[in-house]
Amino acid sequence: MKRNRIIIPVGLSLLAIGCGAPKLTAVKEIKPLPEAYEDKMPVDSNNIARLHFEDFFQDPHLIALINRVLTNNLDNKIASERIKIATAYLEARQGALLPSVTAGLRASGTHYGKHTMEGVGNFDTNLSPNIDNSQQIPTFITPDYWLGLSASWEIDLWGKLRSLKGAAMERFLASQQEKDLLNAALVTHTATLYYELIMLDKEVAILNQNIQLQEKALEVVKIHKEVGRATELAVQQFDAQLSNTKASLYSIRQEIVAAENKLLELTGSYKGNIKRGSSIDTRSIQYLARHGNPHQLIEYRPDIRMSYHELEATHADAKAARAAFFPSLSIGAFVGLNSFNAEKLINPTSIAYQLIGGLTAPVFQKDN
Repeated sequence: MKRNRIIIPVGLSLLAIGCGAPKLTAVKEIKPLPEAYEDKMPVDSNNIARLHFEDFFQDPHLIALINRVLTNNLDNKIASERIKIATAYLEARQGALLPSVTAGLRASGTHYGKHTMEGVGNFDTNLSPNIDNSQQIPTFITPDYWLGLSASWEIDLWGKLRSLKGAAMERFLASQQEKDLLNAALVTHTATLYYELIMLDKEVAILNQNIQLQEKALEVVKIHKEVGRATELAVQQFDAQLSNTKASLYSIRQEIVAAENKLLELTGSYKGNIKRGSSIDTRSIQYLARHGNPHQLIEYRPDIRMSYHELEATHADAKAARAAFFPSLSIGAFVGLNSFNAEKLINPTSIAYQLIGGLTAPVFQKDN
């Protein structure tokens, strides 16, 4: 009984905890972005996000290298082809709103069996007194000639085609922003590797100076050893330090080759030299620190704009999918010359035309 007295309250408390409503999590308030990086900084009239790299960088070797990368980079060429694909898809969606017109010339010959409706009908037609010799139908092989125009047009009652066109437009704009994002990444990567090469060149110059000083110091220690003012241990220490510096120089030169190969790969080539200056221009970095509005910088970021256009395209696709559940109205027509007699094909008596309209709605549709 005591055990039951303990178990029942515990069970009721656990049941109360399990049936309790979950607590609402408080949403943290997002602080608004500042209008400038500093309180006393004016609003940037010339937004840095819209500056061209030639206005941002001052090094002529770097500008020439970036132009070479943007022209010959393989990924950039692929992005350009994707824009062409998006343009063609947009043109196709725009054309879907207009009537389609086709011209055709068709000729056929058919042998109908004696126990078919066409075979019996052609035989009876030839026996009719209401036709002349030119209207006699060949029964062994019945030819059929047709020359004319046909047109079809789907009336966009519910905005399905317009929504698909809007989705294609948004994806076209997204492809352009994707290329801009790739260009920004290429410019950044190229400038980073370029400045890394200048830094490595500076390290090579410093190591060469250190090697010269250490070689002179090694000679001095050897002379001191000969006169008894230094030991062999000191000579070995200076020699080891010189070897270590030469090894560091060899490692830095390997890094230079690796950085040059990366830049050559960005330019779409596999051999050549990278022309570069001897100093890093810091004026652009200072401009970045003094200018720029955070709201404008975010507004002009290609990745954010690309995501926005993709989101708008998805909304347009959803509208088109919803409109596909409603009936669609289509109109078709053709006009041309139709005859089973080739000699009578180009004749006013062979003119044929048709106008047809249809209203269809999906009931059960297989998803391909």
